[in-house]
Amino acid sequence: MPMASSCRGCSPVLPWKAPPLKDAILVPQRAVQQVLDQSFVIVVGSDNKSVARVVTLGDQVGSYYIVKSGLDKDDIVVEGLSNLKEGQDLDVTMTTADELGLSLTASDSSASTSSVSLTAK
Repeated sequence: MPMASSCRGCSPVLPWKAPPLKDAILVPQRAVQQVLDQSFVIVVGSDNKSVARVVTLGDQVGSYYIVKSGLDKDDIVVEGLSNLKEGQDLDVTMTTADELGLSLTASDSSASTSSVSLTAK
């Protein structure tokens, strides 16, 4: 394995790659709201009403965060969050990551990952 050193006499820097995460849940950054020290997303409840879920976030991947806990494979709200309240009726519109301009890499704007766009009624 090649090693790089940033300066003469400094410790070598080893390239490191994180192992791939199996079945990781990703949420668009813009779907995450921060209140004090908590992060949460709004999901679509069984009756098409908004439900807040507290989530623990991991690393950032492109336009997404990895969700470590607090969320299953729920439909999340990514549009219309500024005026949305808990228990509000939702008008659900399915969309793709491409349509939302989301990316899995910083330089790639053509991610083929599916996503959901949901807005309040």
